[in-house]
Amino acid sequence: MQKSNVEPSSAFNDPIALSDYAEKTRRLVPGWSDLQKMTALLVAERAQEQASVLVVGAGGVELAALAETSPQWHFVGVDQAAQVVTRFLRDRRILARTKAFRASAIGLA
Repeated sequence: MQKSNVEPSSAFNDPIALSDYAEKTRRLVPGWSDLQKMTALLVAERAQEQASVLVVGAGGVELAALAETSPQWHFVGVDQAAQVVTRFLRDRRILARTKAFRASAIGLA
């Protein structure tokens, strides 16, 4: 089998590929928005009022749902495309409460 020269995360650097990242998942996964709301409510039942929440595989949608549920929380998001998470959160004005890391930068990919 021939090895590919294309880096798997290269699509994460393509502005066109990123433009509808969140909407694509919402369209393809039935109940996605409801799942995010339910997750936020379940975490809120157990987390402290001033919680720091770690989300691995964070595309940003989860972080936005959690941030909406609990405005006093802070977040760490780890994803293959930290720049996607950062842009998504900046657009929703919750970036100040969040640190985003690329998974490979911290040894997770």
